Amino acid sequence: MNSKGSATILSLLISAIILTVSIGFNWFVKEHIKAAEALKYKTEAMINANSAFETLIYCILGGTFSSKEVMLYNGKKLFGIDTIPLNGTAVTVKEKNIKITLKDSNGLISLTSLYDTESIGRLIKIFYPDKKDIPVFIASLRDWVDRDDLLHINGAESFYYRSQDKSYSSRNYPLQYIEELAFIKGMEDVSIEKILPFITLLPNSGFNPNTAPDEVLLAHLDITKETLEAVKAYRANKEITSNSEVFMLTGKNLPFQAYELNNFSPSRFWDVNIRYEKDNKSIYFIESGLNTSLGLRTPFSIFYWKEG
Repeated sequence: MNSKGSATILSLLISAIILTVSIGFNWFVKEHIKAAEALKYKTEAMINANSAFETLIYCILGGTFSSKEVMLYNGKKLFGIDTIPLNGTAVTVKEKNIKITLKDSNGLISLTSLYDTESIGRLIKIFYPDKKDIPVFIASLRDWVDRDDLLHINGAESFYYRSQDKSYSSRNYPLQYIEELAFIKGMEDVSIEKILPFITLLPNSGFNPNTAPDEVLLAHLDITKETLEAVKAYRANKEITSNSEVFMLTGKNLPFQAYELNNFSPSRFWDVNIRYEKDNKSIYFIESGLNTSLGLRTPFSIFYWKEG
């Protein structure tokens, strides 16, 4: 009787072990299948995003552009659309999982063409109205990018960052990464995320109110929200093409007329964003700075590139 009981217990123990191993193996296989599916989606997304970028370049270089959009060469056939706006509005192309966004640098505030630092200050003020040290940041930004260690009033050069036991000093060169803003004196206490959609590292050649978002219009033209609505209502029906129109709408002249800038039309520098999405979730992205000007050896150039 004892032998039978021992055999029964041993059988149950062996069965429990086999069951545990089977459950573990089943979980292990399921996790590997999930990982394989994720890798498949990621690879598919990467291939499609890069293919869309190459196709986009082809369509842009063969196309034309107005003050607010690019007319794609063969776009209807390749993408299912004829135009893409240059104001940052995302468009979905024929490959339904791909979204493309183009931003004209003339419709943004450039951190490279620093002729209008007051606009940067006003942009920050929109999101942080109680921030008191914006002039400190503006002066420190100039010190960060200039080639010397001569201090602007309220600014910060390398010796300031050393005195604060920072592990870095001023670059003394144009910004290489937009995230550098967070290291500059006057910006350590706020998040730069809120202003990122409205600034660019690309140079600009003037100001284009036809592609500028609301926040950039407010900051660059230094206008009220009521005046902004008037500008938007006018722009909805007609492109803004002259300083006289700006004065009629805002009572102000466009800033920096003396610089003979290329206002009211796009620059040749565009921020490009391509996203592959599945179930409204971003699987893969490409962000790049595109120069559409014809070079000596290449028909275009890339200023920066991020993907992942």
